[in-house]
Formats: sequence, C-alpha cells, structure tokens
Amino acid sequence: MSSQAPRHTPVIAELSGRVMVQSMRGRFELADVRPSFDLFLKLARDRPTEKLGTLSFTKDARMPPSPDVATTIAKWKAEVAPFATATAYLIEGEGFGASFARLALGSVLLVNRGHARESTFSRVEDAIAWLAGHLDLTPDEVRRLGLDLARIRRGHDGLDATRFA
Repeated sequence: MSSQAPRHTPVIAELSGRVMVQSMRGRFELADVRPSFDLFLKLARDRPTEKLGTLSFTKDARMPPSPDVATTIAKWKAEVAPFATATAYLIEGEGFGASFARLALGSVLLVNRGHARESTFSRVEDAIAWLAGHLDLTPDEVRRLGLDLARIRRGHDGLDATRFA
C-alpha cells in the first residue's frame, strides 16, 4: 500500500449551481486551467437561458501566469464570454502584494472590458454579494455558493499543504 501524498494541484474548478468556482494556488500552466473553461462551457450548454458566472479566487497573488499562458487564457476567455454574465476575482489578503494584484487586475479588466461584468474583491462576502446581484441568485443559491467555496478552499489548502511533503 502506497502512502504517497496527493499531488499539488494549481487549479481546482467545480460548479456551484450557476457559478463556476475556480481556486488557484501557485503558478499554473495551460493544462491546469483549460479544464475550467471546458467546465464553464458545459455549464453554458446545460443551462443556455440562465445567467451564469464565475468566482475565481487565490491567496497567492504574487504568482501571475507567464505572458504566453496569459495570452492563451485571454483567447479562451473570449470563447466563454458570450455565456458569462459576471465574473468575480477574489484575491485574498490585505497586504501590499494582494492590494497591488487587485489594482493591476482591475486595470486590465477596465482596459479589456467585454460582455460580462468583472470585478475584483478582497473579501469572500463581497464577491458573493456582487455575484448574487448580477446573477439574481436566490438566498438558497447564495448559501450553497458560500458553502461550496468554503469546502473547495479547505480541500485545496489541504492539497497545497502536501506540496513540500
């Protein structure tokens, strides 16, 4: 019986009702993030008439993707844009690095404004409330999103802790 520690996973994506929740930890490559886009496209096919969104979050704001990865992600983002109503980017933390990352991302979003509403946040509650308003989420959907986000965060943090084992 092997007692290997689980592999560090830089990106985890799951559906929470009409919202795709995406957790990012550390530097990631295209192979890590493409499944998120495919999952969102599946959501769009399954629920073509509903308002859909994404809640993407990280604690590791100092690890932006490489320029070639960022360029490809921008192309993939255009692929899902017709189906997305709102995207909340949650960069956790109150220090200079996290604040600077939110400012930089907010500037990019302002310049590259597309169909979907996009905004950056430092607090989970603010991100969920903003999404709820743009997606017309019911109180039950908001509660489920909060619970799913907490579960994904705990699970991802647990995997992340095994990175140096």
